[in-house]
Amino acid sequence: MIDCYVLQVATGKEDLYLRHLRRDTEHDFKLILPKRELTLRRKGKYFKSIKPVFPGYLFWETNDPDPDSRWLLRKIPGFIRFMKDENGTLLPLREFDREIISTLTVDGEIAGPSTIIFDKNNRVKVLKGPLMGQEGRIIKVDRRKRRITVAIEFADKRFKIDLAYQEVEKQSAHTNAEPHAQKRMTSQAP
Repeated sequence: MIDCYVLQVATGKEDLYLRHLRRDTEHDFKLILPKRELTLRRKGKYFKSIKPVFPGYLFWETNDPDPDSRWLLRKIPGFIRFMKDENGTLLPLREFDREIISTLTVDGEIAGPSTIIFDKNNRVKVLKGPLMGQEGRIIKVDRRKRRITVAIEFADKRFKIDLAYQEVEKQSAHTNAEPHAQKRMTSQAP
């Protein structure tokens, strides 16, 4: 079974660390940097931005975290440390934590906006996307910024993560009734 280990690198330099790693080593490391797409608003204009879900953290999938591989990862500029337990032993992620990463990276490494609707009580109902099944963890909805903040437990720590959403407009009962009325009228015609 392949385990997943956590590396801490300089925050904001995650992509640079990965570029240095690919340039400086010939070893094929499987490092995951979960990212999210956010809609930002500046000076009244909206634009998309890609940001890490867990700033400063990379996830290394390997079935053998041998000392040589760990040394290669340590020597890359921007490396800070491996996440270890209280005894100093390299600590693989639990299955629960791995599921969170795979949920957030449903469509590859970038968590795009979730498709949602608001019910009559203004509660969020997720139709698809990385927020699917996370409705109970939503702690804040910012309609102006089109973001939902979820609280998750990850690696024994509590994180608040902002994820983008797009709202599906509710159809009125009047709009839904019209196609049925037209069908009945057409079926009665000779």
